[in-house]
Amino acid sequence: MPALYEKYWQSVDEGPSNLDHAFHEFVGIRVPGPDDQDLPVWGSWDQMIQRMKAAARRWDVTLSPNCDL
Repeated sequence: MPALYEKYWQSVDEGPSNLDHAFHEFVGIRVPGPDDQDLPVWGSWDQMIQRMKAAARRWDVTLSPNCDL
């Protein structure tokens, strides 16, 4: 899954802060709308679920580019 932090910073006209972290949770799933069409398709739902299960309890937050903020 591609990182979206740079796009987020541009949308709020900010940069890195201590609110950036590597822990996020999904609160819902929805059909993409017109504003989402510029995001690249990186894989299927099945691939995402498989990757999340493979990373469970082994996620290395130090790999986040903003881990040390």
